[in-house]
Amino acid sequence: MSRARARLVALAESMDSAQLQRAAQPLGPPLWDLGHVAHFAQLWLLVKLGGEPVLDADGARRYDPERYPRDRREAVLEPLEKVLGDLHAVERAATQFLLERADERHPLLVDGWVCRMVASHEEQHTETLLQFAQRAGLTVDLGGRRPPVVAKGLDEAERVEIAPCITSIGLERRGGYDNESPEHGVALDAYAIDRWPVSNGRLIEFVEAGGYRRRELWSTAGWEWNRARALAAPRDWRPDAGGRWWRRHFGVWVPVDEHEPAQLLSLHEAEAIASFAGARLPSEWEWEHAAKLGLLQLAEGGVWEWTSTDFAPYPEFEPWPYPEYSATHFGRGYRVLRGAAWTVGPCLVRPTYRNWDLPARDHLFAGLRLCRGGQG
Repeated sequence: MSRARARLVALAESMDSAQLQRAAQPLGPPLWDLGHVAHFAQLWLLVKLGGEPVLDADGARRYDPERYPRDRREAVLEPLEKVLGDLHAVERAATQFLLERADERHPLLVDGWVCRMVASHEEQHTETLLQFAQRAGLTVDLGGRRPPVVAKGLDEAERVEIAPCITSIGLERRGGYDNESPEHGVALDAYAIDRWPVSNGRLIEFVEAGGYRRRELWSTAGWEWNRARALAAPRDWRPDAGGRWWRRHFGVWVPVDEHEPAQLLSLHEAEAIASFAGARLPSEWEWEHAAKLGLLQLAEGGVWEWTSTDFAPYPEFEPWPYPEYSATHFGRGYRVLRGAAWTVGPCLVRPTYRNWDLPARDHLFAGLRLCRGGQG
């Protein structure tokens, strides 16, 4: 069993069937995600490579995300025992096929690409289960994982100056997901970027300065989002009688650690926090350039970091191996996030990886890093 699959199954088994059938908006029931993972693995590790499927065609339709968006998935759920059985059946069949019958010259198998893609897909859905558990207030086995720590005071003090340059962005074709390619040059103006992501301590400063009530700090869309929720602090934060801040962490109320990176923030909140600090969000290219130079602390295993860049194709983009992963999401209001949260495994950790989501979403383990100067 791959490390990604083991993490997924262990997390699923730490919840019960009733929990997995619950729908937490905008995530839907995570039991569906488990079935989708099984059928996705069958498609790419068996069918696409010339092997025989072990799961029925009805399931392939049931777990098609285009056919069943998240608000329709409760109607097609199967029992947890069957879904876990399907996961194990596909794993056994795919392992045997890849070892005994697969043509190693198949384009999808070059450099193990399809195996890495399936493992990455399973890591993404493991994080979806964690997002669900956090939103639903469930206590789960995190396997020893926990948020990292920002060195005391350094998130405010450490900043690096980047000279104007033309930098190489992205990967060669088929080096990662299709939206990371092709590699191309981007001209950057001079800018300064913080070495550390914004900490909870700095977020508390924003909250206690009335940041959620100060219209001038928010974009028009952000202010509408904020007012609709009547927020005075981040979701799942509350003060005690003594003014100390607490947050709900997987169903348990814990004191806010001022030295952890701020997370579970929408893009709207990230932009307002940056405005409060007299800064802005970096573009995804500014972020990638600094990360490749090794200048960013907690760029891996910290939090996802919102950028100022809309999710769009790179010049001469080509969808591969299927258009539904990236191409159908371009131009639909998604914003790019960079980095890698503490909730994901190594499959998704690289400076070129592009996550994306809608500005209103605050269920991601996402925060921000401050940038100044340049054009954004």
